[in-house]
Amino acid sequence: MSRIAIFTNSIYSLGGEQRVVCIMANEFAKVHDVTVYTMDSPEKTEDYYGLTSKVAVEHYLPYQGDRVSFCLRALTHLVPIMVYDWWPELLERAYCYDKYANEMLEMIEGKYDVVIATAWQLSILLGKARKKTGTKFYAIGWEHSSYEAYFETKYFYLYKHKELFVNNVKNLSEIIVLNEDYSEKYRKNLGLATKVIYNPISFWNDEKAKLYNKQFITYGRLDKCKGYDLLLEAFAIFSKNEKEWILKIAGTGKQERSLKKKARKLGVQNRVLFVGYERNVRKLLLESSAFLLTSRFEGFPMCAIEACEAGLPVIAFDIPAMIPFKTHEAANVVECFDVEAYSKEMKRIANSYTMRYTMGKKALNFAEQLKANEIVKNWSV
Repeated sequence: MSRIAIFTNSIYSLGGEQRVVCIMANEFAKVHDVTVYTMDSPEKTEDYYGLTSKVAVEHYLPYQGDRVSFCLRALTHLVPIMVYDWWPELLERAYCYDKYANEMLEMIEGKYDVVIATAWQLSILLGKARKKTGTKFYAIGWEHSSYEAYFETKYFYLYKHKELFVNNVKNLSEIIVLNEDYSEKYRKNLGLATKVIYNPISFWNDEKAKLYNKQFITYGRLDKCKGYDLLLEAFAIFSKNEKEWILKIAGTGKQERSLKKKARKLGVQNRVLFVGYERNVRKLLLESSAFLLTSRFEGFPMCAIEACEAGLPVIAFDIPAMIPFKTHEAANVVECFDVEAYSKEMKRIANSYTMRYTMGKKALNFAEQLKANEIVKNWSV
């Protein structure tokens, strides 16, 4: 039995990373002592993803009361060119200050055999902490975003600041990434060896989608990175000749108002249903006949995995996150951000039950390999 600590941004909010952390914490806790250190404020306690009582929860609040960090983090959003183009030290001071690493070290030193960090800034802090103490614990950086999101998206995450990441995570015992493409880019562009471990499926149930209803489904945070603006454009093209199908979009976010406005502008407001936050996403999946993913980038899309588990065909743009799905023939992909091509794929699926059934079977086979009790075997804990 190992003593495991997991540092994460949040477990008491909605998101794929939050869901995966809770799933794996529960799985680890079947054999090990597990503590999750969350950066959620103590006032947040709503458990969306069923963390078991076997998992202890503590709070890691390095930014609390640090006005300098607060101002610099605001600056990364308000005047990003200053932080990302001119003064890389500001990004480190905002998110990865040595003081925060010392606080982390105080929490873990001598208490845990394995420590896992689940995001770039936490991985950097864990690398700093481990360097201070030597090799007294096994340290894992578990990276949930794509290589492109981390390093190539303008004014986002670690844009122009690879060195800050590399110089610190090289002190970790292991770095986990979500697919083979990211692993190769880490090796080639950063000089870092990584291990590929896919995210686990959230649930498993014998009931599967019937694939007869003329309904598409998608869900997630209503944010630009999810590409729902592109989805509406593709659905509008599809709808010119296909009059019976509807699209349900579940989720909330800062783009909700603009997306509803866009649906009205495209003339599809009566066939696009924004259903808001839905706790029981599986119900939505079972009543649908295809899942639509239009993300501009992803780490390892949990929503697509969940669609596969329900036996739904998946359509997506050909982003790196879809490589495992393509390898297992669990999704049909089209050229990135080509809404015409996407609409044609929607039409092909809409017009063929046989195609939906065949794709759904392949998706289901892929999902079966992602059960948590199988994924946990790949972890060094």
